[in-house]
Amino acid sequence: MFDVTWAPPATADDSSFVAVLCELINDAYDRAEAGLWREAVGRTSAIDVASRLRTGDVLIAMDHDHPVGSVFTRQLDDQTAWFGALAVCPDSSRRGVGRALVGRCEQQAIDLGSIRMQLEVLAPRQGHEHTTRLAAWCQRLGYTETERAALDQREPELAGFLLHDCDLAVCHKPLSGH
Repeated sequence: MFDVTWAPPATADDSSFVAVLCELINDAYDRAEAGLWREAVGRTSAIDVASRLRTGDVLIAMDHDHPVGSVFTRQLDDQTAWFGALAVCPDSSRRGVGRALVGRCEQQAIDLGSIRMQLEVLAPRQGHEHTTRLAAWCQRLGYTETERAALDQREPELAGFLLHDCDLAVCHKPLSGH
């Protein structure tokens, strides 16, 4: 069993906790996006994780005091909230951890008055097993693609690391209660 909770801002000063979250996120993306990058491209760093922890932008799924999933979330504007860097450890996949984390992000957004949730998904033009499954999962959760742009135009610093042409798909979901 796992519990989803906001990571306390004080955990930003716990270097071992920050390292565990950073590794959880980077390992999840290294596995999921294998074959898309020339080399491992870390999705986050200890500095980034600590900064997000300090601002209260990190939800974690804990199983017996061990993080098994995490997600970053924040308000983009007064009507739109965002989540990203959703990660679940392999031993906890298919247990509803990702769905629970996203659900909690959505509830927080509703509580703050948002009317929509946004996420961005890496979308290889030639298709990729994980990103195809991820897109289907997002659709089942109610997200629809609203915009697409070449990754090298949106984030040019990443272009040289890609093995294949990729787009960044922006997806939105209207939130209930509005």
